Amino acid sequence: MAPDGNGGIYPSLHNSGMLADMSQRKIKHLHVFSIDNALTKPADPNFIGYCISQNADCGNKVVWKAGADEKVGVMALRGGKPCVV
Repeated sequence: MAPDGNGGIYPSLHNSGMLADMSQRKIKHLHVFSIDNALTKPADPNFIGYCISQNADCGNKVVWKAGADEKVGVMALRGGKPCVV
């Protein structure tokens, strides 16, 4: 499995059969984060617990961009659905 950047992991999980495997093993939650985010707290129990308590399909921690020209993804709505642009 070699995801192709932000979001590439999701079709990879499906195409590899991992989603079906996790479903069969009754795995309900995943914590996924970008490797280049050195400040991410892996398996953060507060964040994961909050997302579960809110029955969220997904959760996302974000910070403001340093400037308009900073080359990073931005959370937005596209067609009424959250996405990274």
